[in-house]
Amino acid sequence: VGVMEDSIDARLTLASLLCQENKEDEAISLLIPPDSL
Repeated sequence: VGVMEDSIDARLTLASLLCQENKEDEAISLLIPPDSL
């Protein structure tokens, strides 16, 4: 994921996959802007 880390589309895709796996917490952490951490 390193290169695509800032790609919104990639992050949304990963988040939706995580939600399908009942991993909402991980999905939410993906959607937080990187500079907010």
